[in-house]
Amino acid sequence: MAEEILFEHKLKRGTVTVSRERKGDTEALNFAAVIETDHPAKTVFEQVVQGFIDSKKSWIWPIEYEEVPEPLDFDLYEGCNFSMIYRVPRWDDPTKTMPGVTYTYLLKQYKPDECLFQYESIDHPLRGGGTFRALPTGETTSRFDWRGSYVPTEGADKVIVSLRRYLPVLYEVFERNIEAGPRELV
Repeated sequence: MAEEILFEHKLKRGTVTVSRERKGDTEALNFAAVIETDHPAKTVFEQVVQGFIDSKKSWIWPIEYEEVPEPLDFDLYEGCNFSMIYRVPRWDDPTKTMPGVTYTYLLKQYKPDECLFQYESIDHPLRGGGTFRALPTGETTSRFDWRGSYVPTEGADKVIVSLRRYLPVLYEVFERNIEAGPRELV
């Protein structure tokens, strides 16, 4: 089966796409979030990484929907685990979120010089992981590029349905924060 686009959401300066693809005997859900920025790749990368260390200290991070349970007392490194609390928008009122759920990930690759990291889910109902890159597009511009591929496990139906609501909202906030640029955080 060829890759089938389940939905594509247009952002002001990018897109969020979720697709389904058969990989051998399994079916994978793929996502891609791409946002053009007016910030250097290194700045974007550092702010995304800061979101995994102490979300409240990152001016890019969408803390309304996702944040670390407790700030890490170490810098990220290959092989470390990190956790995130997710708050998915409610179906009846997307301006409000459901109670948070926490999942843990393993950092498989961490290459700050290349503005790249790759992670794998440990306890998420979708097995798989993702890769984030901040790609330079000019001296002071870059592309925020976050992609992942997950294989649903039993009982993951609700999670899959939630992706349709969650990912567009999450990356709209990433984009809005990127557009607003550096600011003092409280």
